[in-house]
Amino acid sequence: MAESSLPVWLLDSKEEITNSKEWNDFLQDLYDAIEQQLRESRISSFSDLSVSEQKLFVEKATKAICEGPTHAELFKRVSKSLDRQLNNEVSRQLLEDSPVSTKNDLLIGNTQDGIVSLLKKWPDMRSKLTALFNQSLSDSVRPVAWKTFLENGKVRKKYLQALDLRPQSVISPLDRRISRTLEQLVNSEPNFDDLQGSAGVVSAMRSILSYHHLVNCPSAEILPDAFFYILLPFVLLEIPNISKGEKPSSRIVAQLVEQYFAFLSSLPTFINELINGRQDDQIRTFSKRVANFLHQLSPSLSSSISEAFAPSDENIVATEASNRMILDDAVRVLIKPVIKNMFACHVNKDVLFYIWDQYIIGLDSPGFNDDYLAAITTLFLMLLCDKLKAERSCFFQ
Repeated sequence: MAESSLPVWLLDSKEEITNSKEWNDFLQDLYDAIEQQLRESRISSFSDLSVSEQKLFVEKATKAICEGPTHAELFKRVSKSLDRQLNNEVSRQLLEDSPVSTKNDLLIGNTQDGIVSLLKKWPDMRSKLTALFNQSLSDSVRPVAWKTFLENGKVRKKYLQALDLRPQSVISPLDRRISRTLEQLVNSEPNFDDLQGSAGVVSAMRSILSYHHLVNCPSAEILPDAFFYILLPFVLLEIPNISKGEKPSSRIVAQLVEQYFAFLSSLPTFINELINGRQDDQIRTFSKRVANFLHQLSPSLSSSISEAFAPSDENIVATEASNRMILDDAVRVLIKPVIKNMFACHVNKDVLFYIWDQYIIGLDSPGFNDDYLAAITTLFLMLLCDKLKAERSCFFQ
């Protein structure tokens, strides 16, 4: 991406910052830190290092000075400059463009444009998106963020090469059955309503699922429905870019294949096992963790679930230990269909996007998603508390 494609207010901020005393002081500290590393490593010149080694030296030097006063002063300067230039741009738009949007809308819109342009130019900056934890990404930021975190050029390249050489080579023997299942879901599942009347989107899903079966589970005689549900958020996000009446371009399908495959690869082992109709000790560990959270945060719901799942034999004396075992087993039964589909078709689209936003921007944080999935699953059950209690005979028999 050329620098000129960045918003003007960002370019103005950059010029202001790079001409500032704070920037020059920071650079001097950075050079000094690098020189110290070179002396300690007995390397005569920075240019003697390979590109990867140079990058490592710069990163190490930056970390060494990031707690110092020059970094703090530079941070203040950057914040003030961005704030001033952004407000100048919004004021200009309010005066010249006769906008129907409010000042607040313009501030948010321009900020989002800045985030998107920076992510496209420097994808490694995706780590900064952790600042947005516990918030839904905007409609403009979400596609770029998901694409950045789920990038896998090898998968995309392999698909496109196979498609170019022989289109039939990316089609599964189960393609017709996949098409029928997809048609049934579109006609029966409320969450698939947005796909009705869009032959282009349905065609994209069919191509992706067919290729997925061919590459990742060729021995499966039936493609589990969970694979259809997990693909849904990706195509919902891509709907604006796909013609309703025409097949999507190979570029769009390849991009969706890339993201879908990367997402499936990111899932914990126990979810993949559930999708394929198997269970292992990990789902028991996970459900027990959810049960523990539930017991701590909503004792009344925990008691209702334990009572509903308790054996009907009156001669059995309930104890605290037995009730906890019942709760563990009950929670596992309740959450299996939800976690297997990664919440797709169990919540509305906006909530689903929120859940997936947190999961995806947490992919680079080791251990985060283990905690997050347990927490969001617990919250899901708690939000259904009244319904579960009111319809316990329906849910728990």
